[in-house]
Amino acid sequence: MNALPVIERDDLIAPFRRLVGRATAEPIAWQVAPLGGGFGNPVSLGLYRVSGQGHDGGRDFDWSLVLKMVQSPANVGMAQLGGGDDMTHWNYWRREALLHASSLLAGLPPGLEAPRCYGVAERPGDVNWLWYEEIVDSYGGQWPGARYGLAARHLGRLSGAYVSRWQAADYPWLGRALLRQFSSGIAFFAPWSTDAGRLAAAMQHPVFSRLLAPRSRDFFRICVLERERLLNALDRLPLTLGHQDAYPTNLMSRLDDHGQEVTVALDWGLAGVAPIGGDLAQLFIGLFENATELDPAGAERLVVDGYLQGLRDSGWAGDEREAIFGFHGTTVFRLIFLLLFTLGGPLSRVMAGETDEPLDSLAGSLNRQAQLLDYLAPRVTFLLGIGN
Repeated sequence: MNALPVIERDDLIAPFRRLVGRATAEPIAWQVAPLGGGFGNPVSLGLYRVSGQGHDGGRDFDWSLVLKMVQSPANVGMAQLGGGDDMTHWNYWRREALLHASSLLAGLPPGLEAPRCYGVAERPGDVNWLWYEEIVDSYGGQWPGARYGLAARHLGRLSGAYVSRWQAADYPWLGRALLRQFSSGIAFFAPWSTDAGRLAAAMQHPVFSRLLAPRSRDFFRICVLERERLLNALDRLPLTLGHQDAYPTNLMSRLDDHGQEVTVALDWGLAGVAPIGGDLAQLFIGLFENATELDPAGAERLVVDGYLQGLRDSGWAGDEREAIFGFHGTTVFRLIFLLLFTLGGPLSRVMAGETDEPLDSLAGSLNRQAQLLDYLAPRVTFLLGIGN
């Protein structure tokens, strides 16, 4: 675990005063506590709650901020993961700071917000400190199903609002072709997936029969080998601004000044140009993982109905089939990428004769995602022309 950062008054005073809106306020005491997040991304240096007491105008008050520390992955020898000069890299480490220096997030549609940022400080050694408001979820993180549908509606408004009313070239630091970049990394962590023979050999391992029905195993194999066809199909869709990591842990609910529920989307570091429908993938996967009482069809109805309504709210009059196409295709690609990423190392060791582990625990951890792949296989088959 990283040591807690040492925060001096000079580090804190500017974001603190922006938070409280008082140019003469002083923080008189503060504490630092770690928060979760990061999930192994080398850009993340830590997420912390900084809270304490302040004084101004003869009275004391409590306050809190969230400090997000990010770094260039080159600091840990992983420049290829967003630490280079390519601002369009999916994991470009300066993107979130550049977003807050721009006007892009100020134009988000009704119902969707980013957390207020009270300052970005460049630190020595390719490190940034970002100071945010603290968001407390209205549901304590336990959303009912209908709240996922509302979040999907808010994401649909984002997609519809930007699909034809902006110029992505005005924001050269936005991510481009995230799924293609993911695809290019597959050979690194799952080298056995790069040709038909090695993939077929790997898929003889019992973990695949535990995870996927025979039809879905065939679908998985074709998607891996012919993923370029899937990516090309997604490229032909209308493109829009995507958060691109709208997993439920990155979404919080709060009430606005009029008592309306607002979705606050955290962590915009992967924001970029995305196919319409693509932002729904992570929300759908996360909903199905969390709401074990739902079957895939029920989870899909919740989010798709909300998303399509959001597109209509924004005035988008395109073909809804394109949005569903983008949702299904992006979800399938992310699920396949997740399976390859998780199974890549263990199966490489099995194939090298270093172990004969059954991978039962991995199969158990991937069970819900595999159910989604089973469900979506017939819906996406036409994308690859299977059976034609």
